[in-house]
Amino acid sequence: MDIHEVNEAEMPAMWTLWVRALHDHPQAFGAPYEWARGVTDEQSRDLLRNIVAGEGFLLGAWVEDAPVGMLHFSRQQGEKFRHKGEIGAVYVMPEQRGGGIAKALIQAAVGRARTVAGMAVIGLSVNSENTAAIKTYEACGFTRYGVEPKGMRVEGQDIDLLHMTLII
Repeated sequence: MDIHEVNEAEMPAMWTLWVRALHDHPQAFGAPYEWARGVTDEQSRDLLRNIVAGEGFLLGAWVEDAPVGMLHFSRQQGEKFRHKGEIGAVYVMPEQRGGGIAKALIQAAVGRARTVAGMAVIGLSVNSENTAAIKTYEACGFTRYGVEPKGMRVEGQDIDLLHMTLII
């Protein structure tokens, strides 16, 4: 397995993985599948450029040159919030789960975030019923600090979001 920052050439393959994640697990992500499936390869590269321009990054996990997992990190904007970053869009293909890929992605993201000047806190939000993800985040040092009732609505179903943080 190889984990590295996704480059523009890799973005279309990574976007295909993201579209699969949104289709198969809509309750786990805020982005809608309907939007994502209409994004062209060039638009996906533009999205990556915007992530990087905002001092964020997209990590990919690759097995035999195929993307099997991903994680997005974004730095918060605004003078009073730039010390904070957020992890989102963590996904590992179901057939690759259980092998530590998600944990490796999170650890790589934390390590990379530590190199960002002024970064002090990493936050994330997760479906409060996603016990496997919560357990992985806790194993990486994240702690719970609150639940947002009805934090996301998917296909008419309200989902509570658990908020977690890590001081780096």
